[in-house]
Amino acid sequence: MKNILYGCVLLLFLYSCKKTDSCSEPVCVYGCMDSTATNYDSLVTIDDSSCWVVSVEVLNPASENGVFNIEVYAEDVRTLKMSVYNRFSAEVFTSEPEEFTGVYVKEIDLTGNVTGNYILHVMINEDEFFKNLVLIE
Repeated sequence: MKNILYGCVLLLFLYSCKKTDSCSEPVCVYGCMDSTATNYDSLVTIDDSSCWVVSVEVLNPASENGVFNIEVYAEDVRTLKMSVYNRFSAEVFTSEPEEFTGVYVKEIDLTGNVTGNYILHVMINEDEFFKNLVLIE
């Protein structure tokens, strides 16, 4: 009895989805199919041209002088906000939200902070990136 019920539910699900001319799958999932894009989704069956690329690189992840250079890239206009946290989760640096496009380089100065590991938190629109920074003597 359970098998018949499960079979009916599965059939109902598969045939309740509307098929369009551009989708021959029982369930059409629209989104980004480019595996190099930030918003790539392996479950997508129809590419809707919504792909975008965003990257965050720390050009010098270990610094003796306390200055770190962060490079951010986005294909289109994005809002960027950066914060740095110490090992006690206290915020030691924050930037105001800024809009940018293309390559954006930010200098973060942690001079005066104790040596050790720090976490860089980068918010680009709704995407979050975390990078490790090491302040050495």
